[in-house]
Amino acid sequence: MTDHELLDRAIALALASEARGGLPVGAVIGLAGTILAEGTSDVIGPPYHPGRHAETTALAPLARDLLDPTWQLQRKELQCSPLRPS
Repeated sequence: MTDHELLDRAIALALASEARGGLPVGAVIGLAGTILAEGTSDVIGPPYHPGRHAETTALAPLARDLLDPTWQLQRKELQCSPLRPS
């Protein structure tokens, strides 16, 4: 996947979150054209949880991998947080 396709996926996640009544925020973590993880903002619930931002939801399953020095040396990073105003 290209950076644009990753961004398109984050936007699709944001729109899906908004359709479920959540905040329109999506996050995608990609490496070498592959999606490693993704998440949406689930802050407003139910139940309300101030730590369930899209980025943290996406990063949570990768915590172990982020500590691996081999993975850290090969990673390429693109951070995008598209917000769609209501």
